[in-house]
Amino acid sequence: MKPYRKFPFNRRLTLALAALGTCVASTAQAQFVREEILTVESMNVSIAEVLNGQKGTKMTLGGLLRLAKPGPNQPVVVIFHHAGGIGGARGTVDEWSNFLNEEGISTFVVDSYSPRGINSAADLGKFPPITRIPDAFAALDVLTKHPLVDSKKIIIMGQSHGTLAAIYSGLERFQKVYGSGQKFAAHISIYGICTVRVQGDEATTGPVLFLHGTADTWVSIEACREYAQRLKSAGKAAQMFEYEGADHLFDGPSVQRREFPAANISGWCNQQEANGALQNTATGKPLVPSDACFRKGASIGFNEPAMLKAHEHGLAFIKEVFSK
Repeated sequence: MKPYRKFPFNRRLTLALAALGTCVASTAQAQFVREEILTVESMNVSIAEVLNGQKGTKMTLGGLLRLAKPGPNQPVVVIFHHAGGIGGARGTVDEWSNFLNEEGISTFVVDSYSPRGINSAADLGKFPPITRIPDAFAALDVLTKHPLVDSKKIIIMGQSHGTLAAIYSGLERFQKVYGSGQKFAAHISIYGICTVRVQGDEATTGPVLFLHGTADTWVSIEACREYAQRLKSAGKAAQMFEYEGADHLFDGPSVQRREFPAANISGWCNQQEANGALQNTATGKPLVPSDACFRKGASIGFNEPAMLKAHEHGLAFIKEVFSK
């Protein structure tokens, strides 16, 4: 079997990939030289299966590869979308892909939602962030076999819901179960989920970058500060940049300011791995919406100064990694 195919056979996936190509490429026609729709052979797993090192049922995803330059040996940044999905033109995913393509860096945007039938916030309960870890390794496997990609220069970037896969794909324990021998060159977390602590979370094999707004109302910046410091104390290459006054999804020009007063937010609930499951650190039991750590109300909104600084910091980090 070839490592990738241009068009998958699954009808839902075909439609999803068509939409992916339309929304991601719409504002960047002159910024890349080649575009490919690739299939990504991943799997569906539960939280327990991930934590216990078990594999699940096969699942075919899709992704859009945009090659920024002609020729082989191209470095690539894999982008894992947030809880809202890939989004449209000038959204957070599109904007990062456009920006990196303009800088001569290829991108691979993976759609973890559409092939699984996740179409609304109501569906998210079926798909916890940590269960996207196999998707990260599946994307890496596709790219390492691609004739135009430098298999040693692949970075993964995750936004919010996609950050656990982006960060924890650097952990040795998950590489042994879901990897095929290759490793990401580095890991980037943008307004990340740092409240889910698993065993061995300091045993990362690549440098980690955290980008976070100080006014984020969905996920705890304090937890990411603490994790970044733990990684540094463990002798790992970790750095963090904070953006004053920036809220969730600050890096998407099309993201209008919105308030969600009724939202019940778990982003400050610390969870830890225990006996092959995740438990609320405060109660020692599985997290439930009535736990005291939940917060009511949240918001999102574009912040141009923060986005520009994040682009600057992200690009510097990526160039440094790729220069080695």
